Amino acid sequence: MAGLKETKEMMVMGFALAAMLKGELKDGFQVADLMAILEKGLTPEFMAMVKMAVEGMGEIPAEAKDLDLFEGLELVKFCIGEIKKLAV
Repeated sequence: MAGLKETKEMMVMGFALAAMLKGELKDGFQVADLMAILEKGLTPEFMAMVKMAVEGMGEIPAEAKDLDLFEGLELVKFCIGEIKKLAV
């Protein structure tokens, strides 16, 4: 069983990016939003998250190939929770 570590790290990064974009673009796109997105995207915390996700992304196909029912349900549950956070 390959697990889900790398897949979840990539999903965490994707949802964090989505949350950042949602926050900056909530009032529509403005040129100033680009600078704010860059500033938030270049923070050490966000860059560390990106680094973790990208370093392990080569393992994601193996994790997906070895996915069992319970791991699939775990990913669905994780995604639903993150989507709910974005919907607020």
